[in-house]
Amino acid sequence: MRLRLLCVLFCILGSTSGQVASADQTAGAVEPDGSDGGTDGRPEAEEVVRYTEAPDAGRYATKFEAAVRLGFSLPFGAVTGYVGGNNYFDFTSLNQLVQYTGSVGADVGIRIAGVVFAGAYVQAALGEPNGTYGTTSASDVQVGAEILLHPLGIISIDPWLGVGAGYEWFTVTPLGADNSYASAQFGGWILLDVQAGVDFALGTALRIGPYVAFSMGQFDSFTGNRGTTDSFPLTDKTLHYWLTFGVRLVLLP
Repeated sequence: MRLRLLCVLFCILGSTSGQVASADQTAGAVEPDGSDGGTDGRPEAEEVVRYTEAPDAGRYATKFEAAVRLGFSLPFGAVTGYVGGNNYFDFTSLNQLVQYTGSVGADVGIRIAGVVFAGAYVQAALGEPNGTYGTTSASDVQVGAEILLHPLGIISIDPWLGVGAGYEWFTVTPLGADNSYASAQFGGWILLDVQAGVDFALGTALRIGPYVAFSMGQFDSFTGNRGTTDSFPLTDKTLHYWLTFGVRLVLLP
C-alpha cells in the first residue's frame, strides 16, 4: 500500500515539472524575423512610421501651380479730378465710367513646401459702361505679382489668404459728352491687392473654389486719342478700388 502511494506521488511531481518547463520555453520563443512577437517589436514600429510620414510628404511638397479665374468686379473711388495743364475732366468717380466688369485671369507660380504660393498674375476684364459721358465700352487689364498663404498645406479643403501688387490699364471709348476723345486710357499702379478663398480638391491634380479680392490702385497717367494723341501725367492723383467675387480652377499636379 505504501509503495503504491509513493508511485502516485512521483507521477504527480513529474507531470508538474514538465508543464513548468514547457511554459518557460514558450515565454522565451523568438520570431524568425528577430522580434519576440510582441507589439513593441522594431519591425511593427517602422511600419507605423512609414504609414504616417507618406501623407505629410505630399501635404508639404513643393510643386508647380497654375490657376484660371473668373470674376465679377464692382468699382469704387475716384479716377482723377484734373489732368495736366488746362485739360480737365468734369468727373471724378470710377463708377461714372463703368458700372461693373467681368474678368478672366490666370495665376502661374510655385507652391513652396505646400504652404506658400509665389507667382505672377494677369487679368483682363470687360465692363458695362455707365454712358453718362458718352462711353460705350470699357475694359481693364492688370498684371502683377502675388503671394498666397495656404496655412494647412496641400489638403482636400484648402483655405488661403493672399496679397499682391501690380499695374493697371483702364480704357474707355469714347470719352466726353461730345465724344472729344475717341478712346482714352488711364494707367497706374495697383498698390495693394488682398485676397482670400478656399480650394476644394476634385482629384489628385485639380481644385476649384470661390475667392474674394479687394484691390486699391492709383492712376497716374492719361493717354487720349482725338485725332492726335494726348499723353500726360495726372496731377491730381486719387485712389480707386475694385471689389471682386469669383471662382478659381487650380492645377496642382
